[in-house]
Amino acid sequence: MSVQVEKLEKNMAKLTVEVPAEEVEKELITLLLAKNKVLHKAYDTKELNVISDYLYQLTSTYSKFYEKCHVLTEKDKNIQENWLLLTKNVYDTNVELLTILGIEIPEKM
Repeated sequence: MSVQVEKLEKNMAKLTVEVPAEEVEKELITLLLAKNKVLHKAYDTKELNVISDYLYQLTSTYSKFYEKCHVLTEKDKNIQENWLLLTKNVYDTNVELLTILGIEIPEKM
């Protein structure tokens, strides 16, 4: 798990400091930063549903983010790069937590 944390920190370190364009972007960043707290709570309480609830909230927020922030067509390259890194962090977090829950991830949907 520490390898995943290092990857997340490395990806987050690449983000340039920009004022988030949308409120949902701030919410998504806040949720990503809360992952360790969620993992500790799940471990301490022995309740895996804490992780699944967090995953649901994270993916729902990302869906709202993707709807509002047109990642692939953004004209400002710095913003687009930040959004792509944010997307990668959400993906990596989903993979990590689904693996912890023992849920296999299909290669294609």
